[in-house]
Amino acid sequence: MLPGISGNLLPLQYVATHLCTNAPAHLGTSAPVHPSHAHFARYWKRVEATCGPATGLRTITDVAAMPLMADLGFNASSAEFGSRVARFQLRAAPGAQPVGLIVAPWANRSPAIWRDAVDHAHSVGAEWCVVFAPPALQIVDARAHWSRQFIEFSLADAAQNPDTFTRLAALAAARVLSASGDLSLRRTVAHAAAFQDAVRADLQHGVADSLAALHALRLGPGESLAIVYRVLFLLFVESRDLIPWRHPLYRPAYSIGTLCEAARQSPRATGLWEGLAAVSRLLRSGCHTPRLDVPPFNGRLFARSAAPTLERRRSGGARGAPREDAAIGTTLVSLSTRRTRHGRETIAYPDLGVEQLGAVYERVLGLPDRKDSGTFYTPRALTEFVVRTTLTPLTHNASADQILTLKVLDPSMGSGAFLVAACRHLAAAYERALVNEHRLSEHEVDDDARADFRRLVAQRCLYGVDKNPTAVELARLSLWLATLSRGKPLSFLDHRLRAGDALVGAAPEDLRRVADRQQRSRSPLPLLDLDGDLEPAAGRTVAFLREFDATADDNVKVVRQKEAMWSRLAGESSGLHRWRLASDLWCLRWFSPTSAPSAPELRAAIDALIRNDGTLPAGPLTRWLHDARAARDARGFFHWPLEFSDAFFDADGRPRPHPGFDAVVGNPPWEMLRAGGGAGAAGLARFIRDSGIYSSCGRGHINLYQPFLERALDLTRRGGRVGLVLPWGLASDDGAKALRERLLDRCETSAITGFDNRNAIFPIHRGVRFLALHASPGAATQAMKLTGGVTSVGDVDRPGIGVTASLLARVGGRARRIPDLRELSDLALLDRLSARFPPVGSRESYGASFGRELNVTDDRHRFGERGLPVIEGKHIQPFACDAASARFRITSSAAVRALPDRPFDQARLAYRDISAVGNRHALIAAIVPAGVVTTHTIFCLKTPLPIEQQQFLCACFNSEILNRFVRLLMGGHLTTSLVEGLPIPRWTGSARQRRIARLAARMRAPAHPSTRRTRALAHLLTREFETY
Repeated sequence: MLPGISGNLLPLQYVATHLCTNAPAHLGTSAPVHPSHAHFARYWKRVEATCGPATGLRTITDVAAMPLMADLGFNASSAEFGSRVARFQLRAAPGAQPVGLIVAPWANRSPAIWRDAVDHAHSVGAEWCVVFAPPALQIVDARAHWSRQFIEFSLADAAQNPDTFTRLAALAAARVLSASGDLSLRRTVAHAAAFQDAVRADLQHGVADSLAALHALRLGPGESLAIVYRVLFLLFVESRDLIPWRHPLYRPAYSIGTLCEAARQSPRATGLWEGLAAVSRLLRSGCHTPRLDVPPFNGRLFARSAAPTLERRRSGGARGAPREDAAIGTTLVSLSTRRTRHGRETIAYPDLGVEQLGAVYERVLGLPDRKDSGTFYTPRALTEFVVRTTLTPLTHNASADQILTLKVLDPSMGSGAFLVAACRHLAAAYERALVNEHRLSEHEVDDDARADFRRLVAQRCLYGVDKNPTAVELARLSLWLATLSRGKPLSFLDHRLRAGDALVGAAPEDLRRVADRQQRSRSPLPLLDLDGDLEPAAGRTVAFLREFDATADDNVKVVRQKEAMWSRLAGESSGLHRWRLASDLWCLRWFSPTSAPSAPELRAAIDALIRNDGTLPAGPLTRWLHDARAARDARGFFHWPLEFSDAFFDADGRPRPHPGFDAVVGNPPWEMLRAGGGAGAAGLARFIRDSGIYSSCGRGHINLYQPFLERALDLTRRGGRVGLVLPWGLASDDGAKALRERLLDRCETSAITGFDNRNAIFPIHRGVRFLALHASPGAATQAMKLTGGVTSVGDVDRPGIGVTASLLARVGGRARRIPDLRELSDLALLDRLSARFPPVGSRESYGASFGRELNVTDDRHRFGERGLPVIEGKHIQPFACDAASARFRITSSAAVRALPDRPFDQARLAYRDISAVGNRHALIAAIVPAGVVTTHTIFCLKTPLPIEQQQFLCACFNSEILNRFVRLLMGGHLTTSLVEGLPIPRWTGSARQRRIARLAARMRAPAHPSTRRTRALAHLLTREFETY
């Protein structure tokens, strides 16, 4: 790293090693540097001789700021001197992009200057603002003000170091900050992001190489992962100076950096295994001597049981065997360096956010498993956007004490990226509240204080669940790294970050209704009278949890006490244990139908557990509990009110007036529950459909995001906030209609931001669309902001389009679809057509209904080499049907047996099912001639209509105006409900409509319709749609 450069706008390793070689041309070493380093050094010598802490703002401006801005190529104007700072507008030339300039007193580090810079940049229409507060110069990104992105240069270091000066001149020059396109600093930021993506990918490969080397040692279950996590943790904490790794006693014997260097120098280095074991022992116990103070690292990560083989005692004091040293050597090299064209390059861990552990989780989980489960690393900019827009309404104007009472949940937390973002956001809000309440001054808040604020937030406010124990360990590690404070142990988080299936579990009120397994509704049945001891047990648990919150984790003794207390609370001695057993039994019915008790038996078993009713014999109850325990261990039943009691009960054990979490955030899995998914998937599907918990997910195919969304809404208190990343199907698919109705009628959905994956935000198909949802359970939606077509996470703050609920109901049709609005004209089109024309499937219009005929898979046994052609979607183009290219045939008799209504005897309008927003034609239709049979990728008109009207409809379907309409509302399929809801002019038999029909009929004949005919048809269709 170069001296005198800091900040988070660009990775510092990129600035040091790649900025002047791989960046855009204007930053290359061949570009002239003006001023020269010698000139700059003389300038700074004059400034130091003239200015200092007592120098006034005008003198600093005249002597220091203006000469440097001129040397960098700027013209300054619009001077405005205030009591604290001076403001200017900078331009490279008249008409060039403006840049803000804030001049502050010498060494002024007040956080208020940040707000001054952002506000000033916005006021002059600038993306960047230069903050000149000698001896420092900052370049602030005003567009990314929420994440506080900047790069800072020490002018004194730049005067002494030519390389530091070269970077300053390259990034702060007028030709860069005032430029647009490829010459801009924004372009450099994009280059740096690509560099960091490559580093993350290389770290993933390093994790894979490390695990392969360690697995070869045949370590115990989980040991390889524990060692990898341990090394990663140490690399992170040493890079942040959170342990005294520079100390002359610590560095040679215990620094992970020293071990990595030894491994890099020789593939046959010895003592690496024992060296890592020694580091583990030291950090687990800590060291407090007059010469060296090392805080102990408690928690499972450094427990001897996490990697017992590493610390196994050896006879004769032998050091690690060669195989073990080689495996650890591979691990150290793979995790601390990456391959480049010029050899291995050290990974700069100071540049890596703790969210990069999500990349580790991806590699540990494996790409096939990630694609199946929809589990992917969520970019930091996206997590911060979702968290900020979700939590800001809760923290705005809240007191510091109120902020610490907020409860934020991620029910599918993965490696904890959303929780880390929530931790940062709430800690920053807490800091602002303390300053606003005059409990602290801005100058009293330093990095150590901010670390303590993050620890406090993590301890009191954050909750997470994931069914993958590996994810839970990584989430804990992520939060430890985000909250670690010098001299303090790792926070106790076991009670907040839990392993379990967020979708499967019961609440106490569920136990009071025991229905037959086939009972799908939640209609009232005879209720069990479960007075039990729920309130006292819940009250005791909540009291213990509040004691946890009130006691800071400032020393290992406190953490050990919490571990012991939690072990009792979560174990069989807890007053809630019998309720957990009863809840396990309640869930068993859907995962082991053959061994589960019947409804009467279950009622008796719950009575026996909760009320100590002795009517039921002990034998069956013991057997059922054994089966329930096995199902719980396999599936991870998670009974929310029992596991996070403080979110649902008060200290007296009574239900809270508004139970649930204040906010739920995350990116749940996007995985279809398929018939061949095994017994676990089948049980989960039964549970979702039949348990009565998911009233909005019981029909059609189930995608896991759907029950996760419903669970999130149920777990959020009335008036709380939900912020989730979900597939676009929520807005468009027929199967998500019930969820949309809930979001619109029983939630105040404030915003939906739609993303295109064309730039690979997620490592899935680039045609996939997804969205960020923000909603609040309780009141109905009155209006929402819709933003569509976002292709980069850096563009998430683009202004949206406001849509009222009444307008949304009109354009969304019976399916309540939510449009993908990208500009105001999109909304105008939807509104105009929906208001003018009735749906084509309505009685007052054509009454058109569409359906499928054959299925290629199910009806394959009917196909042969002779008979009627059987066409697929690919055989239909606008207006044209290519039956000659059909690869399947079916005899007339077989076709009649499959289709007794004989639709193939008549020509009929048809359209292709599968399409995509990015296709040139989203809706493709043609007239299928008589004597041709279609497959399931084609929908055919079932309603008998005169062929002239069908030709007219075919022309409308293929029109640009209706294709644009469809693109705004479609998902991955053109379902019949969408097409039957399309607004189309009624048939009046006018001369224009008949001419449109005639032209449409002629369009199917030639392989390449004439341009003149195409233009004539387009003109007539435009007139037809506009006449009304």
